[in-house]
Amino acid sequence: MRSHFDYSSQGGPDFTELPLHPWWVDKVGGLMELPLTTVFSGLLRRQGPWLFPRLWRVPRLRGAMARTGLMNRVPLTPEGVTPAEAIRCIDLSLADGLPILVFSFHSPSLRPGHTPYVRDARQLDQLYDWWRAVFSHLQRCGIKPAGVQEIMQAAQI
Repeated sequence: MRSHFDYSSQGGPDFTELPLHPWWVDKVGGLMELPLTTVFSGLLRRQGPWLFPRLWRVPRLRGAMARTGLMNRVPLTPEGVTPAEAIRCIDLSLADGLPILVFSFHSPSLRPGHTPYVRDARQLDQLYDWWRAVFSHLQRCGIKPAGVQEIMQAAQI
């Protein structure tokens, strides 16, 4: 699930109201959801969860708000997100106390020509450069990969 995203216009689910932190789907100790991390950045970022869905019918306004630094919705993915944007949003997530960061990308992107994100060898190099930059930043911040026990402990569930 990708919090702050609504796929209902394409016949999919609406995840706009879901939390960013891990949560139990059915019962404590049952099925845990680790939502893909999406962060709002910019001066109006605190209003993002409420404001962004209301701007759905005005995509140009959302774009203008992102370009001017007022508000931008940034998923933690190398697909369409620069390393600088991702690193800024990692820092925002850490400052907000988000216990888990969940990154995503489409695995076919690892082979050029299978997604619009990686069409050639140059773009594949850029994808790997993105991961190198993000992993280096996470290491500098003291953030490490986590197993199930660490996730449960960090999430305090």
